[in-house]
Amino acid sequence: VDVQTDAGLAFIRRNKSQPFFLYLAYYAPHVPLEATDKYLDRFPGKRPERRRTGLAMINAVDEGVGRIMKLLREEGIADNTLVMFTSDNGGWSGATDNHPLRSGKGDVFEGGIRVPLIIRWPGVTQPDSTVNDPVISMDLTATVLDAAGVKLAEKETLDGRTLRPLLQGQETKRRSL
Repeated sequence: VDVQTDAGLAFIRRNKSQPFFLYLAYYAPHVPLEATDKYLDRFPGKRPERRRTGLAMINAVDEGVGRIMKLLREEGIADNTLVMFTSDNGGWSGATDNHPLRSGKGDVFEGGIRVPLIIRWPGVTQPDSTVNDPVISMDLTATVLDAAGVKLAEKETLDGRTLRPLLQGQETKRRSL
């Protein structure tokens, strides 16, 4: 995870003077379950080793995202950068606690398919705001294109829609999927 973060930081340093797109897909907390002592030591006590390692991996991702956000601030580009954080599925049943959602990864119950989505988009999102409307990952592409000012040609279409109106409180209901 630290290697992935370091690569993301290097990319930002190389591209900070121009518009850039960075997609950083951390492998954690997927297999192989591995974490350095730096992160494992933060989770002492009696718990299954799989759980401890998973928590350490999640902590490494959290720290990595923090390092990226810190660099964006230091370089003076944080207020001109759209940051999205999401996951690919819910947590593992038995290894994580998805409460109050039912079940976990591999199931079609909400605990398996409902994922976090955090968007920081200065000038569009308000700090500490929450949107409860369901969205879908296909909306992220349309949102990134919107943020970049890309307009689709008349006959071009996307399955997703920009989240900008929803994030600005201008849209109260999403369409059915």
